[in-house]
Amino acid sequence: MSFKFAILRAVELLEAFDVRKQPLDAFLDDHIRAKDDEMFLRQAIYTSLRHSAALKSALELFYFQMAAKASRNDMSVHRILLGVLLFRLEELSRGALKDLLQSLAATVAAPLLEFLLDAQTMNTVLKAELVALYDLEFVEKRLLEPIQSRTAELEAMFRSLELQVVTAEAAKKEREATAGIPKVAKK
Repeated sequence: MSFKFAILRAVELLEAFDVRKQPLDAFLDDHIRAKDDEMFLRQAIYTSLRHSAALKSALELFYFQMAAKASRNDMSVHRILLGVLLFRLEELSRGALKDLLQSLAATVAAPLLEFLLDAQTMNTVLKAELVALYDLEFVEKRLLEPIQSRTAELEAMFRSLELQVVTAEAAKKEREATAGIPKVAKK
């Protein structure tokens, strides 16, 4: 399964779903064709819908804190990714997590990882937002602890993604400085 395809498909399904027209299971049965990505799609969409209030609060905080780095145009992708990282991180192996993060544009995944790795935000503001919706023990043990236990792994992935972002920005600035005209060596 390609995570890039699966995330884009999950976003497409999430945006197309209307609870007034049919139940979620029937909708997914009608719209998921490939069996190899069925489990990921179902879990990503269930998580996004079941925890929509928590994800909305977390995304508002994310966009407030990362306004300079994150684009609201990617909100649906961020919602799916945040749902997976916040509520289903324990289910992802190291390889699957790496594949998931690398399947997205670095400019999409890096700001979200940076946000989740900010211990002060996680343990104060985000925790307070989540505790307003869930039990304190659930928030600490099931949501925050898995992220904290994999901090070293997530930081390594963040550094890799951030390097990609910086490299892409430098290349873009170089193209803009030369107006897209390649430099020619002098004779």
